[in-house]
Amino acid sequence: MLLSWKQREGSQATRRVLADALQKADRKDLSELLPKGNENTTKQLIFSLIIKVLKRLFENVNHAVKKYIQLLFRIMSPLLPD
Repeated sequence: MLLSWKQREGSQATRRVLADALQKADRKDLSELLPKGNENTTKQLIFSLIIKVLKRLFENVNHAVKKYIQLLFRIMSPLLPD
């Protein structure tokens, strides 16, 4: 999606334009993940955003798995022999 946006917008596909569009789409959370400054190329911005989103996703999944394992142990512990 971001690559098609870059191709469509060409030199107008800047960090500021992307940040504004994300905020207008009520995705301030993604807008805040963009690196600061205008020296980055669009490809660098897209790569940085993807990495940060994947990191956040991994952290959320990791947290959910830990909670699930804790719940499993609580349920199973009475059934385990001493």
